[in-house]
Amino acid sequence: MPEKKSGETLLPITHYRANRERRAYLTRAATAAQAIGPLSKTVGWTIITNGSFSMIDAIRHVLSETGPAHLLLTTWVIGMQEVVDLTDLRESRRVLSLRFIVDRGFFSTREAKAEEFLRLAGVADVRISSSHAKIATIRNAEWDYCLRGSMNLNANARSENLDGDNDAALCDAVGSLYGSLPALESPKGARDGFAAAMAPKPWEKRMAARMKRAGRLRG
Repeated sequence: MPEKKSGETLLPITHYRANRERRAYLTRAATAAQAIGPLSKTVGWTIITNGSFSMIDAIRHVLSETGPAHLLLTTWVIGMQEVVDLTDLRESRRVLSLRFIVDRGFFSTREAKAEEFLRLAGVADVRISSSHAKIATIRNAEWDYCLRGSMNLNANARSENLDGDNDAALCDAVGSLYGSLPALESPKGARDGFAAAMAPKPWEKRMAARMKRAGRLRG
């Protein structure tokens, strides 16, 4: 893995692994259970769907295979129905803990919905980022399952792709991203925390100053 330079706390997180067996196919199955089928700890899968099910549907199916597990979700924005669905999974103990990485725009442009999201989801386990990734890690003593793809939490009637693997190191990488981001207590706290995390580091400021001087010399 590339070395991280001093001060570069927001470098991309890269996960490397040896090749493994993978199933790849196009599916018109109406449900996540039909499309994904039984899980394997040694065989991953990549599917292209017709949009008939959502990321939450895939999460429900994986939980039916793994049993109760800890869920970490990274996404763009979240609708209220999806929050209710996820809260129901937690309250029924199918989800043992629920954590989120949510895009900062959710808190700056949809403040009323963001406040309701925080009321339902709780504030302690929400982190803020500039995020368009759709990833779910589902972990317990037996499984370290990771879902990622184009799917939003809600279903969209268009082609989507989704990958799934039992991969502890990949789940750790997503957890590392979560751990590097600021916690929040309110939409304003989310914006302030993101601004602090994204503030230029000293080496970036020095580089910008050198480039500015070089531009003046060329002019």
